[in-house]
Amino acid sequence: MNKKILMVDDDENILASFRRQLALRLDLYTANNAEDGLIVMEKYGPFAVVVSDFKMPGEDGICFLEKVKELAPDTVRIMLTGYADIDMAINAVNQGNIYRFMTKPCPINDFLPVINTALEQYRLICSERELLEQTLKGSIKLLIDILSISKPKEFNQLSRLRILAKNIALRLKVQNLWEVDLALMLSPIGIITIPENILQKIDSGNPLSPDEEQMFYSHPSTARNLLANIPRLENIAEAVGYQMKSGNCKEIHEGHDIPLLGHILKVILDFNSLMKKTWSIVYTLEHMENNKENYDPDVFSAFIYEVKGIKKLLEEGAGVKHISLNDISIGMILLDDLQDNNGLVLLSQGQEITPVLKQRLLNFAQNSCLHNKIRVLLPN
Repeated sequence: MNKKILMVDDDENILASFRRQLALRLDLYTANNAEDGLIVMEKYGPFAVVVSDFKMPGEDGICFLEKVKELAPDTVRIMLTGYADIDMAINAVNQGNIYRFMTKPCPINDFLPVINTALEQYRLICSERELLEQTLKGSIKLLIDILSISKPKEFNQLSRLRILAKNIALRLKVQNLWEVDLALMLSPIGIITIPENILQKIDSGNPLSPDEEQMFYSHPSTARNLLANIPRLENIAEAVGYQMKSGNCKEIHEGHDIPLLGHILKVILDFNSLMKKTWSIVYTLEHMENNKENYDPDVFSAFIYEVKGIKKLLEEGAGVKHISLNDISIGMILLDDLQDNNGLVLLSQGQEITPVLKQRLLNFAQNSCLHNKIRVLLPN
């Protein structure tokens, strides 16, 4: 578990004293002011606990710990000061969400128990967050697997784009990659409210009536409303609601810019929509580059870089392999439609093999006559 402690105080004698007495018992870092403290956090973080003096040259401890809260919400924050002013204490707690407030002088025998309690608090925070995220992701994954069986065209086509979305997010230094993955896979959830005859019209390229068009283009808002009811999916719900909006970064809705996650969904889903029309990657990229004003410039640049890399891999045959059905594994991507001997398409080209799809495929193999060899793209 992370046990790093950062102590920020403008009094070098105090810092030296703590280093001498605690160096062997704590993973202690020090800084003489708020600015240096932020530099240490960026260079050596994350920190489990940050202890800050209140009165320092330049930025005071309240402002510093407020920035610590923004940069590292899980970090436990402690105020150490010789100025026991009640108003200052209230501001410290309200603005910086201080875990403990200690006054100087603070003997080591008083300081250590507080630090140990803070480390335990940090452990509990991280454990609870990890448990919530894993439970949430597991539940959402089950939902996606179920929906991918009931609406395979809408949900399975997105599986092959997960790696692309992740790589774009990495290039843009998105912090919560799990949000990108879930936003992509949950983006069509509003389609479950659209009548099947409208979806069939869209698949066949037939025009929609004005009422049908309005109904179809409302599905992102429907998805946002559904997802907004789930705790910790607020960012995902907002991004899914913007999935069909223009990527112009100046477009404003209710006083806010379109979120970065929404921009990523827009370019990924447009790419998927064009590829569904059996366009080649070359023609799809050409079309999108001719209409690049529809996308956020940074997101589109990252997208173009990653897609051209995938195109090159496929052209060179890197990672492409013919395997038997018994050797299929999770994470592989089908490069051809999987058909039975009667020509019935069981799994479409481009689908990523998930645990549910693998089991479904093996069940098909036991009950139908399938071609034994399939062409797949191996996972990275």
